[in-house]
Amino acid sequence: MKRLCWIAAAIVGLLSPLQAQQRADSLTVELARRFGYELMQLNAIPFMQPLVVTVNAMSNSRFFRHARLPRTAERPYVRVGLHSMLGLVRESQRTYVPQAPADTQLRLEPYARLRIVEGQPQLEILDTVGLLLNVLKYLFAEGIREDSIRVPEQAATVFGYLPTAIAIPRDYLIRRIRRDPLYQLLSPAARATLDSALERIPNARFDLPPGQNMHLLWAAVPQLEIGALWGTELLLRAIPPVQWDRNVGYFAFWGIGLAHSLTQWWTPDPALDAAVQVVYQGTALRNSIGETGARLRAWAQIWSANVHLSYALARWGALLYGGVAVESIRIESEYTFVLPVQVQVDLGLLPPDKRPTPEQPGDTKPQQVRPVFTDLNTKLTLGMAKELGPLTLVLDGSLSKFPLVSFGVLYRW
Repeated sequence: MKRLCWIAAAIVGLLSPLQAQQRADSLTVELARRFGYELMQLNAIPFMQPLVVTVNAMSNSRFFRHARLPRTAERPYVRVGLHSMLGLVRESQRTYVPQAPADTQLRLEPYARLRIVEGQPQLEILDTVGLLLNVLKYLFAEGIREDSIRVPEQAATVFGYLPTAIAIPRDYLIRRIRRDPLYQLLSPAARATLDSALERIPNARFDLPPGQNMHLLWAAVPQLEIGALWGTELLLRAIPPVQWDRNVGYFAFWGIGLAHSLTQWWTPDPALDAAVQVVYQGTALRNSIGETGARLRAWAQIWSANVHLSYALARWGALLYGGVAVESIRIESEYTFVLPVQVQVDLGLLPPDKRPTPEQPGDTKPQQVRPVFTDLNTKLTLGMAKELGPLTLVLDGSLSKFPLVSFGVLYRW
């Protein structure tokens, strides 16, 4: 009973400022923003993760084509190459399980402080919208528990396509709070105020991004290979910021690596060669998504270490090669967004035709979530290289979390 009294005092203290307002538009809009922020924070990583990981996996390929590195060279050599990668999107990368903001407990802190004055609980509100949001999340959790609010079982990642929304059923929220014991402790005036506050919440649908319906990704990377000193070769690659395509957006990266011959230490001229390689890369991705132009920016740091082998087919003038790599990826993202268009219309931020006007410019306060993603990946690569004079043609495939086929053309002088 004491706990219910505290909750009742929280509701009364929360709603008292609302009674004095002529309009609750600004409060309702801010509540919608905070709900949308928590919704996006829960779902931004699983939505964007496949694209960011895939783009970085593609840039983390075509590092080697042979393991024969001369211990010394009469003069330095340079290979200039252009390497293309084709990635296939797996079905498991097209959907994820969405989450909705919900809280099984109605919390006072840090939104308010409860004091006992002359034996009566009184509440000092520190964050009106925060406390109201917690009430909303509490009712949302109750709705999910009672199966009166249903969160979609699947939503599309950026690779998939599945229009999905999480609804705020205003009528259910009002019915549910009226059945709660805390509601019965309120005075008639406080109950009316609580009903009024919930009625201000629109029966809105918070749309999740529907995805871009992508099945393939393709990229091309320029690369330099410079050698050799003590059986070691330097690799350099870079792409300035360019528009990859409409779905991926702008992409840029650079990388540097060193490969070192192992077989030079035990056999002078074997048909089978072995080498180790370490590569470090940095990437940047920038894109706009959806009708509201939500903006994604992502930066990645990638370390890759591999051991690779090559076998000379002297009769064919070709090399068979393969290797195993371990890759470590750290991705920092920044996702900037506004309220869904229909929610803006329901809140009166946009006119019904959804076209901004000076009086109704829309949601002018973008929000940001900044998820950080790390991953460890193991990759197996098999391929063949064929020399044609100063040219070398390369074809290989990689098996990992994201399967790749790559083709390269190199010129040596």
